[in-house]
Amino acid sequence: MKRVLLSLCALVAFCYSYALDFEVNGIKFTTLTDTTVAVVSKKPKYYGNIIIPSIVTFGTGSYSVTSIGKSAFYYCYNLGSITIPESVTSIEEGAFRDCSSLTNINIPESVTSIGDGVFCGCHSLACVGIPESVTSIGRSVFAGCTRLSSITIPESVTSIGEAAFRGCSSLVSITIPESVTSIGRYAFQECSSLTNITIPESVTIIGEAAFYKCI
Repeated sequence: MKRVLLSLCALVAFCYSYALDFEVNGIKFTTLTDTTVAVVSKKPKYYGNIIIPSIVTFGTGSYSVTSIGKSAFYYCYNLGSITIPESVTSIEEGAFRDCSSLTNINIPESVTSIGDGVFCGCHSLACVGIPESVTSIGRSVFAGCTRLSSITIPESVTSIGEAAFRGCSSLVSITIPESVTSIGRYAFQECSSLTNITIPESVTIIGEAAFYKCI
């Protein structure tokens, strides 16, 4: 009898290890835990103006939206705008990569992690705010954002990753806060409109070709 009970417990645990995928109001989610979900990619792709809710209900369950998953909105070239709720704590790698129509986005203070290449190739992105809760700007996060003319890096950031702003050809000036200790290679490569930059004494590492072709 004990063996049967143990087997049933193992079966229940095994079933719960599988993520549940569902869609609510045109947005697709996958469960992370019994109470949290992430926004994930879907076909056909997202378009228009998207408002991500902080809580979604499916079946008998209610879930908090805590993450925008890897490549969730990748190549959604008809995405107009997106509203991210305060419940979200992480935006995963490539989440908005190549969303060429996205013009601005507000990242809430709840977000502590922004993955590599999140806004890479967002050619129309002209305005974005990085919250104080973020501690690093990862690899290629804003690479190829050709309309981005200015950005404020908060005091919470300690590192600027490889190719973070590579090819941001409209970026005119940028102030790096005292909290930053390293600037990755190619970080500002081909920022052809960059006329001035302030690098604090806290920076101990400036990577290869960090300002290459900043004419």
